[in-house]
Amino acid sequence: MAGRCRGRRAVGVGRTMSLFAVLTLLAQCGGARATPVEELLPVPAPPGQGDRAAGGPWTRADGNPIINVDRLPAGLPSDVARKSNMIWNDPSVLLEDGGYSMWASAGFGGPNGVAIYKLRSSDGLDWTVENGGRPVLEPGSNNQFDSLGVETPVVLKVGDTYHMYYSAYPHGKIPLVTLAHAVSSDGVRWEKRGELTSITGVVDRQNGNPWGWLGRGEPAAVYHEGTFYLYFTDVKCRQSNCRGTPAPIRGISLATSTNGHDFTQQGSEPIIMPSSSYPPSEGWEGYSTPWVLVADGKFELFCDVFRSIDGESLQTSLVRMQSDDGVRFTEVDAHLMVAGQESWAAMSVRSPSVVIDAGVWRMWYAGDNFDPRRNRPASGRLQAGIGTATLRD
Repeated sequence: MAGRCRGRRAVGVGRTMSLFAVLTLLAQCGGARATPVEELLPVPAPPGQGDRAAGGPWTRADGNPIINVDRLPAGLPSDVARKSNMIWNDPSVLLEDGGYSMWASAGFGGPNGVAIYKLRSSDGLDWTVENGGRPVLEPGSNNQFDSLGVETPVVLKVGDTYHMYYSAYPHGKIPLVTLAHAVSSDGVRWEKRGELTSITGVVDRQNGNPWGWLGRGEPAAVYHEGTFYLYFTDVKCRQSNCRGTPAPIRGISLATSTNGHDFTQQGSEPIIMPSSSYPPSEGWEGYSTPWVLVADGKFELFCDVFRSIDGESLQTSLVRMQSDDGVRFTEVDAHLMVAGQESWAAMSVRSPSVVIDAGVWRMWYAGDNFDPRRNRPASGRLQAGIGTATLRD
């Protein structure tokens, strides 16, 4: 156990893997060298940035986090609801049927056993787990590509069919992550269509340090004018010997499809690379966990940004970009939200999901206050869950 406590977080995608290990670390690790919390927190947002996007400031809900380790959604079975360490992450929200549907990752320590749930809300604040409180998508059997855990879902509805794209962990290959696809007629009962092998073949193939060998996951998807646009996190080493500073580099790549399953990558490198707002000299590794929608004929893409702080990889900023064609993006707002602006998300803010409802932009995002160098919360009790914010045009 001591060796596990000393180890660094992996340089792969690994976001939920490390988060779902929070409770395990809290129980197993006890004498980690303490570092002042302020040394781990991100730098303040640059003047004139931070907390604005699409023309105005985001207003966070007073009750954030709306889902937390000690504020679980309604509808869970009693044996689950009694537990105090269920961690919710990766919201994917659709506006439908006069309310909101959310698919989200949840687990108790792992990523072993992390699964995907469906929730429903009339106001976007109070959520109830559907399907009798049970997961709607679970890991596969031991010989399958998603045998260890499934996470970071994105769900869209095209015609009468729901499409889910998600990250999958196979046994024995952590932190390597691949992409997968499932379909459903009701958003609850899912048929797995399998790994997206047309774009995941590079994962775990280190020779030449190609994009994606450390992981391809955390998808975002939109259907526009007959084409599925699938954006995903691509990770490789900054240098071929994996000793760069910071060691990994992360970008957002794009693949397209006409049938939703057979995808062709656009080029061999990410279409979105870290901007000058996130220089590697300050520890910024790059983008991850994108979310995309089309509004007023433009592609709106939000994602979080990893930063290496004292050897730890943390998602500490959200950024918004815009494109006319879904390929060439321009940064609209860097640092629109940063870790530390809310105490419950003191150490990390990540995984944005955005919809527009009657002219109001609504964002759901994940965060936590876990300090990985101390193996304990930055202050007070552990908080890890989902918050929300709104923006009026």
